[in-house]
Amino acid sequence: DNVTDVYRGCNVDYSGKIVTAKLFLSVITGDTSGVPTNGKVLKSGPNDRVFINFVDHGGVGIVAFPNGPLLHAKDLSTALKTMQKKNMFK
Repeated sequence: DNVTDVYRGCNVDYSGKIVTAKLFLSVITGDTSGVPTNGKVLKSGPNDRVFINFVDHGGVGIVAFPNGPLLHAKDLSTALKTMQKKNMFK
């Protein structure tokens, strides 16, 4: 098959069964307790601009992940407020 490898040149930190809403929220809020040992989290500060692009076929108020429960808008909003309280972006 002549299929383009969309991951060529990318360093993928998380893939497969580990990818869940809980992991995503831990990563964006810098919560190392919610990721595997030595897992990467966002370590941004008050002078950084953070852009999160998440593409999903979900529905209104939800984001679907390959594994685990859906991410609801309320939980994403809470995570973004946590990031703001922690001065993780401008």
